Amino acid sequence: IVDANTLGAYAWIGVGRFEPAVVEVSEQALEGDASRAAALIQLAGELRMTELAPRFARLAQDTTASVDLRVAALEAIDRLHASHATALLSQTLTDPQAPPMLRVTAARLLSRKGKSSDAAAFASAFKSASAVLQRDLALVMAGHANGAAALLAAVRNGDASPRVLQDEAVVDRLKASGLPDLTQAIATLTRGIPAADERIRDLIAQRAASFSQATASAERGLAVYQKNCAACHRIG
Repeated sequence: IVDANTLGAYAWIGVGRFEPAVVEVSEQALEGDASRAAALIQLAGELRMTELAPRFARLAQDTTASVDLRVAALEAIDRLHASHATALLSQTLTDPQAPPMLRVTAARLLSRKGKSSDAAAFASAFKSASAVLQRDLALVMAGHANGAAALLAAVRNGDASPRVLQDEAVVDRLKASGLPDLTQAIATLTRGIPAADERIRDLIAQRAASFSQATASAERGLAVYQKNCAACHRIG
């Protein structure tokens, strides 16, 4: 739809309520360009196209799909069937094989729901999360009262590392959540733990002192890395 203005400006013309619906999400559309398909899924969620929820649920769990598509599908499901999305979100959050970005998205959506019953899922998620992922999970949980309470409980019960409570961004969000006696709780849970910078500095000094330059071997180092490290320490 265009107007008759041929000058160097443009205007938006809004229309709606077409029957049948103009937006159609075909299988071919979802198999095309990933960013375009993700935008289409987001639009379907905003338009409350509830008939697409089963398809998006399958896509969110499809390990062959791109992470961006799975994230968009998970967010769309939460819009389309918020009350029924909890089980899928919990399953995604606690799945150690799920991409970190997908697990963080699930944590963010669950935190917003404000259900204390989700605390078990958060605790389970921390147990299978790397230090980096624990920090990311803590960051999204800390912004909501329910998630913040679940975060403190996870640390208190030994499921999450207390070091996440030494992260300034996490602490700032916890303070904004409105939890009572927060300062005292953080002090209690981090008591006796050296500051992160101090810990890293001491660790580097210990490792450096133990290295033997005479026996160094890049080939053996590569073999050790491939055997023990590469499964997690890789791009994405």
